[in-house]
Amino acid sequence: MEIRINIFGYLRLFRNGAWKPQLCPYASSPEVNCGDWCPMFEEPEIRKNTGVRLQLCQVTLVAGPSDFEDLRPMAEKNSC
Repeated sequence: MEIRINIFGYLRLFRNGAWKPQLCPYASSPEVNCGDWCPMFEEPEIRKNTGVRLQLCQVTLVAGPSDFEDLRPMAEKNSC
């Protein structure tokens, strides 16, 4: 599985030849994207040589080392 967090912090998965947005199943309105705005969206856990683990509200996504891309600006990753 290929995982991408775009520059705005939204989660995308590569499926059927395209990057597809993932919608929040718990949002009160339709078409709300899953992303790092949510308190249940944990920071990716980078594991040396084995890949990435990304914990979401009720699922854990796992990707190989070359199948994960985090495009968020560095300042956002390191801020409090």
